[in-house]
Amino acid sequence: MDFTLFLPATTLAAVLNGALLVAMTLSIALHRRHSQISIGDGGDKHFAKRQRGHANGAEQIPIALILLALAEVQGASTSLLWVVVTCLTVGRYFHAVQFFVKGAPFILRPVGVVLTLFAQAAAMVWLAVNIVY
Repeated sequence: MDFTLFLPATTLAAVLNGALLVAMTLSIALHRRHSQISIGDGGDKHFAKRQRGHANGAEQIPIALILLALAEVQGASTSLLWVVVTCLTVGRYFHAVQFFVKGAPFILRPVGVVLTLFAQAAAMVWLAVNIVY
């Protein structure tokens, strides 16, 4: 008996969002090395903003991936899964651009937040309804 789970939507979301977190981590690590900042932000407000953007991704992405995986395992429609993956990933990239690219339009941040929360809410609602029915 084969118990291997194949979760293509969750896997793609994990790869794309994991790559984003790695890129943000590398950016922060390189800035630390260049600026010789071992702990904290060294009083650099722009660096503090980048750190917070990374932390936000580290807070939001794991719960979204858990919700997505649960929905995928429990049989959510392919359409719903890909909507969640797309909204989550586009939302996280938009959010990150506003934190890491100087001069990026501010609108990317709230749009990123809305897309991320929509992705999480869509998966949560589907899971809640699936439990009840």
